[in-house]
Amino acid sequence: MLHFLTFRLAGEEYGLDLSSVEEIIEPRYIQVLPGLPVSYLGIMELQGRNIPVIDLMACLKLSAQGEMLNNALLICRFSSACLSGQAGGGREGTPGGEREIGILVDEVGETLAISPEEIRPVPPLLSKEKEHWLGIVLRKERLILLINLEKLAL
Repeated sequence: MLHFLTFRLAGEEYGLDLSSVEEIIEPRYIQVLPGLPVSYLGIMELQGRNIPVIDLMACLKLSAQGEMLNNALLICRFSSACLSGQAGGGREGTPGGEREIGILVDEVGETLAISPEEIRPVPPLLSKEKEHWLGIVLRKERLILLINLEKLAL
């Protein structure tokens, strides 16, 4: 079984691999820095670490649907291969080239145990950004898009 943390952003439901989520905190001050890519909101300090905070809506090319609440900040750790040379880089000395990022979300949902057979491929309509998605899961009349955090073009 695979485990995902669900969350809402701009009125839609998404899921992240639970093993990449280190903690969930209340949003705090995010320092905007000049010259950051559009997908970054800025950086924040957390327990002596400077953590880049991304704008997931910009990364996924989403438009705002409904009220933006920004009620939680997910602190995630993942392989940095896709982020080499990007601003904000995360923490020095993390094992295996890992990076930490913050993701501002509207609402944290639940933890789901999902069998690999439940994950459907993304429709051809999304094929241009196909690498952003692990797939789609249907649960209790809800469509949940599973995000491939390591492949996001940040």
